[in-house]
Amino acid sequence: MESPSKHHFNPAFSLKPWAGKDGKVCQMRKIGGKVIPRRVHPNATGFERDLYRIDGVEPEQAQHVELNFFKPLDTEAERALQKILSGDKSPWDGPERSAWTRYILSLMFRMPTPVGALKSHIAEMWKEGIKALEADYENRRLPTDPPTFAEYFALTNPAAPQIGAANMLMPGLFNALYN
Repeated sequence: MESPSKHHFNPAFSLKPWAGKDGKVCQMRKIGGKVIPRRVHPNATGFERDLYRIDGVEPEQAQHVELNFFKPLDTEAERALQKILSGDKSPWDGPERSAWTRYILSLMFRMPTPVGALKSHIAEMWKEGIKALEADYENRRLPTDPPTFAEYFALTNPAAPQIGAANMLMPGLFNALYN
């Protein structure tokens, strides 16, 4: 299966109802201080390449957040949106209500700015933690640990900050959305 690199923070299914007869929506972009409108397909806007990608891990794990978290969330939300758009006024069951609520709440967390801030924050915390560990390595070192901090650090996963950010994003969203 091809790995998805277009990570929609505003999923195409939610833009399609706004499309005109040409099947396109109006995208507004600010380029060089000037607002440029253009008509695009809903799949061609509201995304950032590899927004949720976990760098430094095996290729099959790099898109874990997109494939295993957002794709199922969006699939359920699309069904709920179809019910809304069809005019079906029958009462929603618990899973339908939950799917739509999770989707609406996810829109606050999945945007590029908060995702970027989370990634930066986790990377900075990792860097500060490593500095503190290095400064006190001799006192903390277990008999089974390598003799120097450099040798110890060489054993760590270079992708740890990115993995940590993904792990924070999913449980953070999960707790906000499911509790």
